[in-house]
Order: sequence, then C-alpha cells, then structure tokens
Amino acid sequence: GVVVTDGFRHASLSHVDRDLSGPKLAQRFGETFREYRLRDPEPPAVQAPAGLAAGDPLPGRQLAEQAEALLERVQATRATFTEADLRRAAFYQKDSDALVREALNLEHTVEIGQEVGGAIRYSTQGYLEAEVELFDSSDRLAAHRDLRLEEAAVARTIDRSAPHLSAEQREAVFHATADNDLAQIVGRAGAGKTMVARTIADAYREQGYEVRGAALAGKAAEGLEQEAGIPSRTLASLERAWAERRDRLDDRTVLVIDEAGMIDTRQLARILKEVDHSRAKVVLLGDPDQLKAIGAGDAYRGLLERHASARLETVRRQAE
Repeated sequence: GVVVTDGFRHASLSHVDRDLSGPKLAQRFGETFREYRLRDPEPPAVQAPAGLAAGDPLPGRQLAEQAEALLERVQATRATFTEADLRRAAFYQKDSDALVREALNLEHTVEIGQEVGGAIRYSTQGYLEAEVELFDSSDRLAAHRDLRLEEAAVARTIDRSAPHLSAEQREAVFHATADNDLAQIVGRAGAGKTMVARTIADAYREQGYEVRGAALAGKAAEGLEQEAGIPSRTLASLERAWAERRDRLDDRTVLVIDEAGMIDTRQLARILKEVDHSRAKVVLLGDPDQLKAIGAGDAYRGLLERHASARLETVRRQAE
C-alpha cells in the first residue's frame, strides 16, 4: 500500500476502494469526462451567492465604463493586481471575459512586472501617481525644520509635565519636536505612545503652536483627544473641511495622526500634500505590524523605510 506522511502523522492508502477508478466511474455514470466535455464544451452557468448576483452590477452602460469600475473595485484594496484578481472580481458579471480584457487594455492600466510563478502584475497610473506624490511630499517635509523646537525647551517640558518618561519615550519626544517636519513614532500596544503624544503636544503649545489630532477611525480620534488631550477628528471630516476651505493648516500648526498604518496610500498622500503646502508639521503614530491599511497600499511602512523614526518597544504600565 501507499503511506502518506507530513513528517509527524501517517495515513495508509492501502484500503482505497479500487472501484473508484476512472474507467469504473465512467461505466457507472455512462460516459467519460472527455465525452462529457464534447457534449458540453462550456462549463455550466454558476449561480452567484445571495447578495452578489444582479444586486451588485458594475456601473456604466459601455464596456469601457464597466471596466473602469472593475479596476476601481479591485484597487480599492490592492495596490497591484493580476489578471486572476480581475477575473475573481468580475466572476458574476455579464461577459466577464470581455470585461477583464477591456480592463487590462485600458490606457492607464500599467504592467508592473512578472512574478516568479509567471503571473503578470498590474497597477494603474492613478495609483502610481499617488505613490509618487506621497513620497515627494514626505521628502519635502523631511527636508524642512521650520517647526523645530529647541531641545532645552523640550527638556523643560518633559521635566515639568512628564518626568517619569523612560529614556525610550524621551527619545521619541525629542525626535518629534527637535527634528524635521515629518516625525514618525512606531509604538507597540502598551508602550506608552499616548503619554508621548501628550508630551509632544505640551511642548508645542508652550511655544505658541496649535496642535490638532486626527485618525482614520472615529474611535481612535476620540481616544487621542480624551487620553492625549489633543483636539481630534476623523481624517474624512478633516478632508471635507479642507475641501470647503475651512480649518486649514498653517505654519504654526502640528498635526498628530494616530493609527497611521491604517491609512491607504491615496489618502495619506493627500494629507501629506496638504501639510506640505501649508508649511505645517505632521507626527505619524502607529504600528504597521499591528494595524494594516484598509485601502490599497502599505503607505506608512513605505514612509518608515524611507525616513527616520523613533520606536517604542518596551511595554510598560503607566497612567496615561
């Protein structure tokens, strides 16, 4: 008989029912697989699960419009994609093969490269432009030190407001206040990130700056306001206000963004562009290994690989 093992467990195939062989199954059902395929060359129509059938069609009357919508649907959560990704997304659409071909042939669909397994990866011109804008804005912010505070002033704030900070936390505060206009702090859960954020805000307020907070989720924005004492709102609310020319940033504003790892590339690119144009400062807080971006692109991780950051690794218990 045949024995199958994964290195720990063993299973014997010596008792396999030999009546399940191909010829005997064909005899039982009256035809071979080849005969079945000759009779039915196309696979049978598959019914979509409830909620995915006609209730979820792609918008647009023309094939090109539907292909655009298909790309948008896929790139809502993927920075790059393969033909197989498009086929899965279009599976229950009418004439899905033509729809996928049209999407791959659109002018702004860009071939990125080939995987080891042979699959070709694609993206869109719009997404790639968002990545360029993200890194361009971050580079300019990292090159400016317009909102840098004097280290002596920051030290006085720490001694007065947070003398219990650890050396690791103090380093994070100095990174965010006494360096360039793009600060990044990676903080594990329980590592004292909130207390660091509160101290950063205190240091800037004592020098006459305005400190605002924001986060993707309303709960995170509420936590930043209640626990760190930084008036905060959601990023969607912030962007809506900017679109209406309200609550704009200026060169005396520090924007603290919590859970930065959840922000996708397009949105973070827009945020950093606004901060850069306003000559303001941004402090990004988060842990890319703990909370992933909901949309397309791992933007925060990309920024951490490109620019300096402070890290809070030691989990500690302290009142924040």
